[in-house]
Amino acid sequence: MHTQKHVEIIPFQKKYTDTWESIVHASNNGTIYHTQKFLNYHPKDRFDNFHHLISVGGKICSVIPGAIIESEAGKTFVSYPGASFAGFVLPETFGLEDTDQVVSAFLRYLEEQGFKRIDITGTPFIFSARQNQHIDFILSREGFGFKKREMTSVVTLPGQGTDILASFKDGCRRSIKKAIARGVTVRVNDSDQAYHAYYHILKNNLELRHNVKPAHSLDEMIDIKKRFPDDVFLFAAYIEHKMIAGIWLIRANSRVSVPFYISHNHEHQELRPINLLYYEVIKQGLEWNQKYLDFGLFTVNMAPNYGLGRFKENFGAQGMFRDYFRKDYR
Repeated sequence: MHTQKHVEIIPFQKKYTDTWESIVHASNNGTIYHTQKFLNYHPKDRFDNFHHLISVGGKICSVIPGAIIESEAGKTFVSYPGASFAGFVLPETFGLEDTDQVVSAFLRYLEEQGFKRIDITGTPFIFSARQNQHIDFILSREGFGFKKREMTSVVTLPGQGTDILASFKDGCRRSIKKAIARGVTVRVNDSDQAYHAYYHILKNNLELRHNVKPAHSLDEMIDIKKRFPDDVFLFAAYIEHKMIAGIWLIRANSRVSVPFYISHNHEHQELRPINLLYYEVIKQGLEWNQKYLDFGLFTVNMAPNYGLGRFKENFGAQGMFRDYFRKDYR
């Protein structure tokens, strides 16, 4: 029997900030990317924000970040253009029925608001305390298709006390031992000076390999670090006192961390600093008692970069979907 509860859609206002943050932190699937503290690092004129809280039975228990974007389809709701993923944040206690009521009510609300397209990049289930795909099911039932499906490399962490190196492929273990033998060291360095040195490596690396610029400016990266001093870290590899590689590590929630911008100085590629950096961030995930490390996409518009995928597989990574849902209203 279906029990209908009263669902209220509440546009976000500044007075709801503390409530929003509390819901994200106590939720089943919330991440750092869903918090107002993260969403607000964007300049105010970058996106036309359309964030909402959702009340069920008189209690605010869910949030969804979003923005309004004009596209070829017309007024489009996007959750969220400035984050790796977003979508609905729900309590751990919600089953399929409660999830259905929240998602369905919000979709009706968007249609009433005149939206012609809805794009939702949902949070992968590995970030959930109680893993389920209830939201995916409801979106599919409501006529959403895939804008695209990308593959991300995910390492399932074995638990504390495990010999991590034993889970790596032989060549990977040799590269890590080579880096250590050649004097490469890794440490967390979150000083502004370190960020400047790292950003120089990152910018040169992306220009050389892909002819693109980092998605974040240096000032934005430093700003995010200062917003989340206990969850954002720069892991840097050094030879003597010279930084030669780095990884920007974000602890997305208590279960999963996401390494970004894995870059090295090509002059020192033979020292294998990236292998050592991967090893160190995996060790960090174990120390945090996390379940997974999401090493990021190795597909672009569903075209695989097999070399990148193979490299991450050396550390035990396997491909999992990162889905981008879309529905057009005629």
